[in-house]
Amino acid sequence: SGIPEVKVIMHGFKMKHYLTVRTLIAKMIGLTLAIGSGLPIGKELFKYLSLGSASTSFQGPFVHMGAIVATVLSKLINNCQYTEFFANEGREMEMLSSGCAVGIACTFSAPVGAVLYAIESTSKYFAVKNYWRAFLAATCSAIIFRFANFFVTAENSGTIMAFYQTSIPTESFLVEELPIFALLGLFGGLFAALFIFTHKKITLFRQNNRVYKMIFRENFFAFTVFMALIVGILTYPEGFGRYIAGELTFRETMADFFNNCTMHITNTSKQPCSDKLLQHWTGIASGNQITIFHSLTCYFITYFFLVAICISINVPAGVFVPSFIIGAAGGRLAGEVMAFLFPEGLRGPDGPLIFPGLYAVVGAAAYTGAITHTLSVAVIICELTGQLTPLLPVLVPFGPVNFSVGR
Repeated sequence: SGIPEVKVIMHGFKMKHYLTVRTLIAKMIGLTLAIGSGLPIGKELFKYLSLGSASTSFQGPFVHMGAIVATVLSKLINNCQYTEFFANEGREMEMLSSGCAVGIACTFSAPVGAVLYAIESTSKYFAVKNYWRAFLAATCSAIIFRFANFFVTAENSGTIMAFYQTSIPTESFLVEELPIFALLGLFGGLFAALFIFTHKKITLFRQNNRVYKMIFRENFFAFTVFMALIVGILTYPEGFGRYIAGELTFRETMADFFNNCTMHITNTSKQPCSDKLLQHWTGIASGNQITIFHSLTCYFITYFFLVAICISINVPAGVFVPSFIIGAAGGRLAGEVMAFLFPEGLRGPDGPLIFPGLYAVVGAAAYTGAITHTLSVAVIICELTGQLTPLLPVLVPFGPVNFSVGR
């Protein structure tokens, strides 16, 4: 389930039982259980990519659910006095496109990026007259999502903040850093291509390996349980999890990655991190003395392979948030290296400091953009962080990203 199927439907093909209330209920229950299990999967997007002669698909339940809601509403409206207005295939396709945008918007509270992403991912041709409808629907869904989140959780009571609020200063980067951001885009594209290749090999292995089919073919949920066990073992905080901050959720991890401070224990910069944050990634309080370079490298490699496996299991799953986290880890690693090499900034004491959090934002955008082949990720990033400051650094890597992925 996801954008490829929705795209097929929007091009005129019929998929029986794909957009029904029964499917919506099953998707909601499955998604809730999958996310609660702790598996490194997302709930939002799907993109269909090809590498060589094989194709790779990543499921996106929220886009699917948004499309179902749009379809169900269309059928309900057909019974009102405006039947002739809605009862045509073109109008149904417009509703379906808006439903996809709503599914993305209520995931990240990013209505503008949601509409742009829906257009890039599902529509070869898009009616300009449908812009305002899609934006209105996406905006309403984002507002309802944020207000619902406000009443459900006690965090940020009294205000509605961006999903991953950052505090990057206005003067946070120099012209000299733009080539580094472009280099991040190049490596982001290469690692994205490697990720797709790895996922393809894993999928082919599951389809063709006799031993795997003998063990898991009869009960496909057995492999899901097996992977949940593996993830639990690897992320256990008292075991290997101490090297990858296994006790943190994706959202807590993202907050650490986007922090402006530098995590290196012996850094001489003017912006050291708090002891609590250092404990997550270096174990300084417990005497483990893990360097941030080791922990970020372990985190990147571990989740690179875990996500490649887990997005193919038989549960509702998305790839956007996991890709976002993996890219942010790589960008944060690059930022920490830069902060370690230039503790006073590239221009010395008179210039701005290196902000590893900005590098994490750029890395997240580059890697996710390479995975999804969309430029709207840059807009989603700005809406997620609540700042326009990183817009230029985020846009710079997309040229190298498209070059490296296209190759």
